Amino acid sequence: MPVAKHATTSGRSSASWRRLAGWALLALAGTLAALVVALSLMDWNRMRGPVGAYLSHRLGRDVRIQGDLSVDLFRLQPRIHARSVEVRNPGWMARNARPAGRFADIKVELRLLPLFAGRLILPSVELDNPDVLVVRQRSGRSNWDSADGGDAEPWKLPPIHRFEIRDGNIEIHDGV
Repeated sequence: MPVAKHATTSGRSSASWRRLAGWALLALAGTLAALVVALSLMDWNRMRGPVGAYLSHRLGRDVRIQGDLSVDLFRLQPRIHARSVEVRNPGWMARNARPAGRFADIKVELRLLPLFAGRLILPSVELDNPDVLVVRQRSGRSNWDSADGGDAEPWKLPPIHRFEIRDGNIEIHDGV
């Protein structure tokens, strides 16, 4: 008789776990659906400040997105489009110098699946109307270094498969 009770208790326990697993999967699916809806309805222009702050931190200089920011996430290669982007010079340069870079449009595509593994791969980068100022002093310090002339690590750019520049201008001051 104890065997029968044990089998019944085990059967109830197994059914409870299956029910709990079903509810957990349902909750996960609901959360993912809510996230997809929230991302599709999101006003990406509200993220200009946080994205600019993140890029400023990564590049070691002020980055400002002054125009529209749009993101198309729902594709295998999500696309980011930023208008009127400005990259300032490092702190050691004169404040009245023009910015290191101004870009009318920046369009970037990234591969989604490698990103989940921590690898950033950019199939496409497009720059429209870039206006770039490149300065290197006699001492060797330059405005494209990743920090204000310190011993910082060099920038680690991700692989870019197609890099396109339209109607650009670059001004170079070497050894000033």
